[in-house]
Amino acid sequence: MQTKKDSHIEIWTNQIVGIIIGLVVMYFLIPAIEDLPPEIKSPVVVFTMFMFSYIRAFGLRRYFNKRINNETHDNSRQKKDFKKTLGTMRTL
Repeated sequence: MQTKKDSHIEIWTNQIVGIIIGLVVMYFLIPAIEDLPPEIKSPVVVFTMFMFSYIRAFGLRRYFNKRINNETHDNSRQKKDFKKTLGTMRTL
């Protein structure tokens, strides 16, 4: 389960990465759509930014979920190892 601290870290990461990706995408997108008619420019920008935002959020969410699952798995393995060690010590 994700802690409040982990949630804040994920949200801040998502926001900061979003700003950086948005600036880079716009840097290349504006010159690329310069010659398009005005009624086409807006949908192109909106769709492009939506897709980059979706991909970014999905990728970061998967990363943080995987990280949390790995930590949970490691913790449960440590607990099992500890219980096994205690069981061995009791039999001695």
